[in-house]
Amino acid sequence: SNMNGEEKGKAIKLLLALPKLHLKILFGSHSSHVREAHLACQLAGNVCVQLAKREAAAPPRKIDPTDVDAQQEALAKTVARVINQAAEGHISDGYKMLQRSANPSQGPRPTIEQTVEDLKKLHPKGDPPKKVELPAERLYTSAVVPVAAVLATAKKKCNASSPGPSGWTPELLHVALGDATFASAFRDFTIDICNGDLAPDVDILLSMSNIIGIPKETGGTRPIAMGETFLKIAVDIAVQRCSTQITEVFRDTQRGVNCPGGAEKIVHEVRDFIREGIKPHSTAAAGKHRVVVLLDAKNAFNMPFREAMHQSLLKANIPGMLGVFKTAYAQHGVMFVVGSNGEHIIDSQCGARQGSVDGSVIFSVG
Repeated sequence: SNMNGEEKGKAIKLLLALPKLHLKILFGSHSSHVREAHLACQLAGNVCVQLAKREAAAPPRKIDPTDVDAQQEALAKTVARVINQAAEGHISDGYKMLQRSANPSQGPRPTIEQTVEDLKKLHPKGDPPKKVELPAERLYTSAVVPVAAVLATAKKKCNASSPGPSGWTPELLHVALGDATFASAFRDFTIDICNGDLAPDVDILLSMSNIIGIPKETGGTRPIAMGETFLKIAVDIAVQRCSTQITEVFRDTQRGVNCPGGAEKIVHEVRDFIREGIKPHSTAAAGKHRVVVLLDAKNAFNMPFREAMHQSLLKANIPGMLGVFKTAYAQHGVMFVVGSNGEHIIDSQCGARQGSVDGSVIFSVG
């Protein structure tokens, strides 16, 4: 906290480089060989790269539809993996495994060049926002963001997710935060992100991400971005502190942000509207003729201009989100295409960030 801006920037850059430069083995609360191998890959920042190489080296196994024993063996392995995912709390991942097992992909996989071209098309060009207007006073202090809040947020993020370009994972950060001195320094670092106090070159490093293209069954590519853990922690802290304002802004307009059980609420409100003739968000009667319209915007998250997002955030009067907005969006983001050995980089010039709650909040505000 006593460092000047330049010293702080150098310290953060060294911290971001730590996993790839120094750490080889992580001894966490889970000590199985599989967990160690997985985390070792995460420390190298190349989980997805390793998986892509492994799949490319080994052609997909084709099971003879007449070979009942082979089918049963494959099914038993899938069920075992699904049970393990469910036991660890990853219900959604287990469900996706079952889906892939029931509907195996057909046809050749796209080349990395094809994937890169698809990803570029999904990320349009745009201008960065004009000078981001930060609050006149620092809204985040050590009193507002205690070390305990950072520790709790980091622990909540430990879900075996893939890291950003630096290689820092929530699991690795959780272990590092066990040191009280580091925990206090990281809390100060988080406060600087929330207040938007860091230099632009540091903001660029924090807003970098890895991106992978997943082929869609209907054709095309689905982009999946994996951002830096440090920024995710700070964003979660900011959203928690702005929770009341966010709820007020989105009251009776949407159920996707800061609304526990939002999907279930939508289902019940629409059902009551159709069956019972009750208006959403009220107990008043709806008209005799009722219509429900379902809209799906193509590539919606990547399309808004960031200056428009900035102005919408100002209009919504949520000043506590301006600091993380400045860190994440004041300059174009850099995305490294997984599997291309660093040869392909895509600029993120429009839209909201994937894999971080600030993306959902800022997209919905706009």
